[in-house]
Amino acid sequence: MRAWGKGRWPCASALWLLSGVWGLCAVAAAAPRGDYNVFLEQTYTDNAPLEADAQPDWITVLGVEGVLSEHGGRLDADLRARVAREEYHRDTVEDDTALSLLVDTRYWLRPRTFSWAFYDRFARVGETVEDADRPGAQQNANVVWTGPDAAVHLGPVDDWLLGARVGHTYFESDADSVRYAANTGWRHRTNENSELSLIGRAQQVDFKEEAAAAIDYDRYDLFAGHQRTGGSPLQWRAQLGMSRVELDGRDSDDALLLDSEITYRRSAPTLVGARIAHQYTDATGRLLDTSGILRGLEPVTDLSVGTSLIYERRYELFLRREAPIWTAEARGYYVDEDFKTEDSDRDISGLRFYGSRSLSARTDLGGEVYGERIHYQLFEREDKDYGASLSLTWRLSRELRLRGAVGHIVRNSDVDAAEYEENRVFLALVYGGSLD
Repeated sequence: MRAWGKGRWPCASALWLLSGVWGLCAVAAAAPRGDYNVFLEQTYTDNAPLEADAQPDWITVLGVEGVLSEHGGRLDADLRARVAREEYHRDTVEDDTALSLLVDTRYWLRPRTFSWAFYDRFARVGETVEDADRPGAQQNANVVWTGPDAAVHLGPVDDWLLGARVGHTYFESDADSVRYAANTGWRHRTNENSELSLIGRAQQVDFKEEAAAAIDYDRYDLFAGHQRTGGSPLQWRAQLGMSRVELDGRDSDDALLLDSEITYRRSAPTLVGARIAHQYTDATGRLLDTSGILRGLEPVTDLSVGTSLIYERRYELFLRREAPIWTAEARGYYVDEDFKTEDSDRDISGLRFYGSRSLSARTDLGGEVYGERIHYQLFEREDKDYGASLSLTWRLSRELRLRGAVGHIVRNSDVDAAEYEENRVFLALVYGGSLD
């Protein structure tokens, strides 16, 4: 059962490297459109490490960030990158160079029938699920995921789908894993905006680390799907089926597979949506799930190092309203996490509100308020996080902006050592331009 992916790390490494070079070259050759910012930030915080014993510090950040995209012809690509040098002047947290990268490309070797996908995400993640936000308790992670997809036409509206992936996840703490996946299925296009599908998928995950929670596993999914992506104010994507997980040395576990999202745009500036998901995931799965990021939504669940398989039940509601001089967004969520190989079961619920308003041709006001409750089910701990921030941006010229902000966050917890409170004042000078 476990033999079909063992012993192939050197070949997989060469494949990741070649796919990565190919993907980046394809993006560069396509002359994509995008934006960039160069920024210098100065922050004063009265609790830099976010600990019960508050330690104030001055933080200077110098960096660059950019977004590129290309959709059309043979290439579909999105690239987001940020690199910044962070200096803590009182050494409350170790100085660091922070890098975040998201590359999501698909190159069509034959239009709409045969393509190669390459995905790479480099990000900071928490060392534990409990302290994912603490600056001094984070490390780097990188996920590479690549492989081909093919569609064999069976008729005017029917296709036989084939796909394969090989991937590698790297964590600084040696929680690395390699994974192999393959899928096949049938797709029927009911019209130009909607389709039905029936998909079977198999995945093998092997961990480098030998630890109690790092248990290799095979996963098998069988599900039906339906999506509608245009032609109506009401759009949706839905998958329904079953998953089976076979953990090494344990009995197999069967569970419902459900992942659905629905949006309704009543008018051009208003978008209402909901998502429901019951599914297996893990730390790598969450790094691979960037659908929300590409739509401008921050992840609900914090990213952290982990080798445990998780069965999650996720419910989200969101509302976005845009007008010529203001934008408002509200989001509510509940996530229940059942950890299969460690005792970290928890449920998370929260509300977030964001808004911005143009005060003049050169001045914008923004603000955010949130509250979140995290309940750890297998030991006595419950965290309640609250935060608020207010920002003001002045456009000094077409390319140059000055931004100031103040913020306050607090964590109340059953564990005294986990509580903290922070006040922050922030000032940034940003030079931005376009690559169009």
